[in-house]
Amino acid sequence: MKGEAMSYVTAFGCRATDVASFAAEANGYGKEAAIAAGATDVRVSQVVMGGERAGMINVAFECPTITAAMEVSAAMNSDAQVLETLAKCGVQLVSRSLIRVTAERGTTEGAYSTGVMFSSNPVDDATADSNLADGWAHIQAGANGMRMGQAYSAGMAPAPYFILTWTDDLDALAAASAKSFGDPKVQANMANSNTVMVGRMMSRTLS
Repeated sequence: MKGEAMSYVTAFGCRATDVASFAAEANGYGKEAAIAAGATDVRVSQVVMGGERAGMINVAFECPTITAAMEVSAAMNSDAQVLETLAKCGVQLVSRSLIRVTAERGTTEGAYSTGVMFSSNPVDDATADSNLADGWAHIQAGANGMRMGQAYSAGMAPAPYFILTWTDDLDALAAASAKSFGDPKVQANMANSNTVMVGRMMSRTLS
């Protein structure tokens, strides 16, 4: 996937006492309601390895515009069936953020996903796309897709940039990632933008 229109993701971070039921509801009625309100897709994942974020559930609402993201959020917050599910599954909101997608390759399909958070000087979207392409040249050997994003509205964010990858084989992804970080061109891209990796999370896909 390359050269498509800019998009946004509303990331709903929460914890739940009944994870399985919440994931099923989110992928069922919740997804239908979100798409009816203007979202283009909904994904649910749970952080497995991620320090204090371990166990957190992330519901990602794909939206074409900022306004659409706001309308989807409002619709979900006022939907009686959604609110009933949140209460029934013991859901507690931890965070809600808006992310701007700056570049992407491949798909968002896979049994697992990883998120690398980093700080960086701002770069334009063309540079972000070029930098992602250099990394994807290696990462595609172990991943189904890769996405770069920037926190647009996320409160205080010490690491306002991220790279997400989706895979069915985390070991293959780890090997591909090592090759990417070892590439002189990728290293030069990071140096030119003062990019510093701050953290990494690994999640499993729930729906």
